[in-house]
Amino acid sequence: MSLIAELEADCNGEAASASASASGGGGSGPGPGNDGRGGAWPPPSPAGGAGAKVRAAGTSGGGTSSGSGARATGGSAPGGSGGGGGSGGGSGFGFGFPRVRGAGGSTSAFSFSSNPAVSFSAGSASAASGSGRSGSGRSGSGRLPARSPRIPPSSSSSSSLSLSSHARLDGFGLFGASGFDGPGGGARSRRARRVVPLPRAFPPPEPPRPPSFAAPPWIAAPAFLAAPAPPRGSAGPPSPPAAPDAPVPLRDWIARHARERLRSRAAAARTCSWRSGSGSDRGEGEVADRGYLEAAARIALSLARKLDRRRPGTGTGGATTTTPPSPPVRAGDVSSENAIVTDGRAGEAAFVVATGGGGGGGGADGAEDARDERREICALGRVLFELFASGKPPPSREPPRPLFGEALRIHADEVMADVESKRGGGAGAGGGGDGDVLEEEEEDDDEGGGRRVRSTRPQRRHRREAGGGRERERDVGDLLRREGVPSGVRRLVSDMIENERDELFRSDRAVATIADVVEDLEQMARAPGSFLHDSLLARWKPVVPRKLYGRDEELERAMGAARRACPCVAPSGAAAEEDGAAEGGMGAGGVGEGLPLVDMSRSSSVGSCGSTSSTWSAFDARAQEVLMVSGHSGSGKSLFVRELSATLEGKGWRSLSCKFDRVHPEPLSFVVSAFDRYFAKLAADPMAREADVGPIRERILRSLGEEDLGVLCHLIPNMRHLMSGEGVSIEDQLHGTSFDLSDAVASKCRLHHLIGLLVKAISLRPIIFFMDDLHFADQASLDLMVALMGGIGEEIDEEASIKGRGSSGAVLFVGSFRSNEVSTSDPLHESLQHVQRLGNVSFTEISLDGLSRDHVNVMVSEALCYPKRLSRNLSDVIHEKSDGNPLFVREFLNDLVAENLLNYSLSSRKWEWDEDSIQSRTISDGVAELLSRKILRLPKSVLLALGVMSIFGSQVSVRILSQVRDTCGNTDILAELDRPIKEGLIKKTTATCSFVHDMIQQAVYAGLDQDRRMSMYLELSETLLASTPESDAGSVLFIVVSLINRIGPERASPNNRLRYANLNLLAGEKAMETPDFASACLYLESGISYLGQGYWSNETYHLSLNLSKNAAFVHYAQGKSDLMTRRLNEVLENARCFEDKLDSLNLLIHSLTMDEGQQQKAFEKCFQVLDMLGESFPSSPEDETIARELLCTKNQLERFSPSTISNIQPMSDPRVIKAMELLPALLMHCYQQKSRYYPLVGCRMTQITLQFGMHEHSALGFCGLALAYATVFQDMSEGYKLGKYALAITTNKNLSSVYLTMHGMISIWKEPAQAVLPELLIAYKVGLKHGRTSEAFLSSMLYTYRAFFSGSKISSLAREVSSFIRQYSLLQRHLLRLSIVPFSNAISLLSGRKVDEPQDEAALLAKALETKEFALCETIIVFKMMSSFIFRDLINAENVAKQYLELFEQHEGTGPVLFMNIYRYFYGGLIAFDCFRRYQDQFWMEIGLRSVSKFESWTNLCRWNFKNKFLLLQAEQHFAEGNSTAATEFYNLAISSSKECRFIHEEALSFELAGFFHKSIGSKEQSVSLMKQASDRYQLWGAQKKADAIL
Repeated sequence: MSLIAELEADCNGEAASASASASGGGGSGPGPGNDGRGGAWPPPSPAGGAGAKVRAAGTSGGGTSSGSGARATGGSAPGGSGGGGGSGGGSGFGFGFPRVRGAGGSTSAFSFSSNPAVSFSAGSASAASGSGRSGSGRSGSGRLPARSPRIPPSSSSSSSLSLSSHARLDGFGLFGASGFDGPGGGARSRRARRVVPLPRAFPPPEPPRPPSFAAPPWIAAPAFLAAPAPPRGSAGPPSPPAAPDAPVPLRDWIARHARERLRSRAAAARTCSWRSGSGSDRGEGEVADRGYLEAAARIALSLARKLDRRRPGTGTGGATTTTPPSPPVRAGDVSSENAIVTDGRAGEAAFVVATGGGGGGGGADGAEDARDERREICALGRVLFELFASGKPPPSREPPRPLFGEALRIHADEVMADVESKRGGGAGAGGGGDGDVLEEEEEDDDEGGGRRVRSTRPQRRHRREAGGGRERERDVGDLLRREGVPSGVRRLVSDMIENERDELFRSDRAVATIADVVEDLEQMARAPGSFLHDSLLARWKPVVPRKLYGRDEELERAMGAARRACPCVAPSGAAAEEDGAAEGGMGAGGVGEGLPLVDMSRSSSVGSCGSTSSTWSAFDARAQEVLMVSGHSGSGKSLFVRELSATLEGKGWRSLSCKFDRVHPEPLSFVVSAFDRYFAKLAADPMAREADVGPIRERILRSLGEEDLGVLCHLIPNMRHLMSGEGVSIEDQLHGTSFDLSDAVASKCRLHHLIGLLVKAISLRPIIFFMDDLHFADQASLDLMVALMGGIGEEIDEEASIKGRGSSGAVLFVGSFRSNEVSTSDPLHESLQHVQRLGNVSFTEISLDGLSRDHVNVMVSEALCYPKRLSRNLSDVIHEKSDGNPLFVREFLNDLVAENLLNYSLSSRKWEWDEDSIQSRTISDGVAELLSRKILRLPKSVLLALGVMSIFGSQVSVRILSQVRDTCGNTDILAELDRPIKEGLIKKTTATCSFVHDMIQQAVYAGLDQDRRMSMYLELSETLLASTPESDAGSVLFIVVSLINRIGPERASPNNRLRYANLNLLAGEKAMETPDFASACLYLESGISYLGQGYWSNETYHLSLNLSKNAAFVHYAQGKSDLMTRRLNEVLENARCFEDKLDSLNLLIHSLTMDEGQQQKAFEKCFQVLDMLGESFPSSPEDETIARELLCTKNQLERFSPSTISNIQPMSDPRVIKAMELLPALLMHCYQQKSRYYPLVGCRMTQITLQFGMHEHSALGFCGLALAYATVFQDMSEGYKLGKYALAITTNKNLSSVYLTMHGMISIWKEPAQAVLPELLIAYKVGLKHGRTSEAFLSSMLYTYRAFFSGSKISSLAREVSSFIRQYSLLQRHLLRLSIVPFSNAISLLSGRKVDEPQDEAALLAKALETKEFALCETIIVFKMMSSFIFRDLINAENVAKQYLELFEQHEGTGPVLFMNIYRYFYGGLIAFDCFRRYQDQFWMEIGLRSVSKFESWTNLCRWNFKNKFLLLQAEQHFAEGNSTAATEFYNLAISSSKECRFIHEEALSFELAGFFHKSIGSKEQSVSLMKQASDRYQLWGAQKKADAIL
């Protein structure tokens, strides 16, 4: 029989004995041992069956020996004998054996069975040469050894052992690992203190193999036994994980660590700060080892979790598992003898329990014991006592006390007698509890296996008080204190052991549930510095950690938004580990450690849309993620987002953040400061400089021109350091970087677009952009926020790929605001509503409510470093008072300490409070009242300093504080701020000082009375003006103006009013340059208020003029027409000359032009002003006048060439310059109204340029001349030549307008259609960069139609149009948005995939006809005819053509309508010839012939664009006339021409129509071939639905 078989039979009680034999003569073990009193172990079961006997068996070693043979010794156990010696030495081990030893070469075996049918075994063998004698085992000592696991009797005839938890196995079996001191080679064994010396684990002869048995369902297979899948991309199998520590009995684990501490006494510097008192057996000043305490806490937590009935199927980490539950642990099983450390490194432990042979579970009595929670807690407390006391036994249990009579009178002699009796009775278990405690040590005998026990010195005797509830606590606590155990552990263990008392004598502090034990131990294991060691417990005031409490669910939602923004963000928790195993993990393969770059080639098709979508915009561009965090003040919004930012930064993200304040120091300063800090941080980070700066700089240069770069560097100083370098001259661009004040809308849009481009450029890594306290944000910042969230800055390149979120990192915009301070009429509410209406935004709002009672308890517990079970009563009162507001909880705790209602007792080392007094406290004004109380406790000098700081807002520059350090009654403000810094009220950096929370600033500010504030405003403003050099006055201008405007004109002295008005004018003009029109409006209107009545007097005339006309401009910029009209009228009524009125008249004309009902009035007003400037026009121009003017101007221009026209000198006459500033608006108005003045205005601008010099608008005049010549004379070639002059003198500022006219309206007649597409994209991008949104969006619309009709791939074009639509929606350009509807519907019809939400074209057409938008009408009709004809819906095509063709011939206009004329005639002609074939109606033939005639003339202008269409119309004409030979020839020519000119869609159409023709003449094979080729071409184009329809 094999060794494993023998051990299985022996442990299951199926064999009575086992023998060991040897070739050199060996002995055999005796029969069953006895218990020393003649009785068998285990005793008979209650059912009357024989108890199972546990034995060990040995076998001969695997090696050979010389001499007489090796000797072996066998330990004994109740009911079993040691294994016999063999030739190689044999030893056996079974639970219940105190000692098993082998000498010389040995073979050791161990067996552990979890049910009668299955056993785990392990063995190791080695060969050695030596000499010895054969030996045999001897019987046990008759009592259960203190260090051996106990085996309770079972109700069955056979019993076995099992672990109460999922035990971990290694390659040798359950206990087959190294780390136990056992003899080897005949050496003398070491001394052991009641240790079960397991044999050393020897190297196996072969690699470990998984066991060949089925484990019980409750024991999970270890991780290394399962063959893990190799990681993705690896060449071979992964390296095996590090093996866990071997399972050992708890007492052996304690003893091993005790020996290690003795050997490493030199490393005792890492210790607790608490030292044991004198008289300790550890010696004076000896302390507990930190490492051991923390390891013991983890093991204690693991044991407690095995008993916690709240956590069925949970592991050490608390994560729910799916393995079957382990057998229940009875209260009798909870002892240190039955405890096993299954993995010391991971802190995992379990209890060994006995299970019956038949059913594997206990009887009814056992189940009742398992439910006795207090017994379990007490038993576990005794285990923890021994664990933390480094093996010292706990006090012995007290017998029950009688309640009455003499038994209550306990005298000293009775106590001593009781102690002595306990010492005698409990010696076998390791000594008495409350009497003299004996320490026993075992020493191995040199010869045999015997042992001797010696008693060490008796410990100090403790006198107990009669019947006191604190008596047990003091005994247990004192014993643990002498062992150097910290007070937190002493308190927990004492309160657990207190449960052994009867209920009447039990202290209220006794732990009532296992769950409380688990919570205490979890806190010790998670934060040992606060809850385990004493170093932090001895502080006298609560300190709430700056961490997030109770927001796990909300944080997961926020992380979900981050994952949608950038799919590379792994989920948290278990999901993250799974993703890490499958994908390589977030921490692998990135930049640095755990900092992955974003693979946007992958992420562009993953995210919130995940799988393939039927919408182009959803498939190719993820929605912009916006996260809004709301809540009351103090709810932890900022901390929540900082926690989110820290998590994302750990995954490779970068962050931008800004915090708004009630006091706005400078326009847009809060948002701009976020970028400034970002670039400063980037420059200061060595890793970032090496990895990111180069690519970011390259991306910025690629996105921005030098002029645009200068604008941003002027706003963001730290950006200069990054961008300065080879090939870039920033300093040259910093001058003249102000925005165009003649067009407020353009200036605002330009700023938004440039910052949007910057955000996209720096998002090499994903970015989280946090905007805190948005309820304080100014209107300009809110407008910029909406633009950025809407995706402004998204670009299209020439290859039709999106360069926004698709090719760069993601951006997650996060904002926070106080929900109780934002009403429905608030600007923030309106801005957020606008963001939510944008179709490309995924909006997530998280509301942070008050914390729950449990989370407040955690907060209070960690603030006090006090267990949650003991702080619960206090936290419940605090929760009731604070409604769970985190800031309220923190300040309320501090207030309780300040009012002596919460104190830390140094003597008892615990917190004490008066719950009734706390409950009776009333706080009417919430956290503000608490903060006010806290502030009022500060010295007066500190309050003065804080008052000055609060005047400037939540944050102020250190430089500003230095300038006013001795004002307002202060001697040195910066010195006085040291105490508030220490108390956590403010924080200071090298550059700024700020309040830690704006509620503190508000509380300080509210403490200043009104008169005090006014005097401080005046003194601070005067001090700043006096102490700031004139050259640096701009740095404090906005701060000073903010202070004086809070004084108001009523309180300002007459001498100061004029000076204050001038300062406001300077601030307003500076804000307009930013541009921040909302702030400029406040400054300018405040300046006017300081002037008082009659301010148009001689003394203040120029100041009044500048204030009023600038105020009118900023009101116009904000759309406040009433206020604008009021200020304009003041200027026009009080201005003294025409020149002073001219700017206001220009503004008036612009405002009237924007109003559809006032355009005729604007037209007339413009001519009046031009007439006053010397530029008059005829009242009703005739055709002859127009023609003569065009020819005359053309002749004047021909004196120059396009290459020499730029040599004309700049214009200098002020009146002419003013006229040139008015004429572009008039030119655009005339074009839109199709006015006969359009050619005249273009001619006049050209003539002024040729006569007075070059102006920035001169190129627009040349464009007007070129378009007018091409329209009036229908001479496209001459118009194209004239347009070259405009291209020669164009600048970035007017490039979008020039390119729109030239490449969108004229070049199409002379250049290949595909060649003008890049130029239109340039016009779109440059127009957006300069804020010319109207020209940019018109260019995008013309680009869309020309790209579609020139055969561009539908997929790429659809992506671009999705981007255009997002920009239209962002800036609320509804007409342009409607103009793109016919195209998006056609794309959806052809491809089967949506570009945009479908629109009702019939309703749209009816509305366009009603408003006489004929350009939009024609676009809708052309796409209707095209779609109907391509999909062979010929009846619908016929109806559309018959209804609308004649109408549009009557309304042919200029501009974009000309382009749509091409395809109206093209598809109209194709439909007409088809109708003629069906009806033979000459009406249709005439329409078709007109189309042929048009294309014949257009082909002479540009063969590339029109020849293939002309040939296809001729082929259809011959087909309709019945000329098959000519039709065949022209179809072939049309196919060849379409292919040559790269019109793939018209090549497909030519193949299809040729196929229908051949089918009609009976050439079916030719028809099928042509149709297949047509399907292939449609598929290449992207018209998949049409291609499928053909097949």
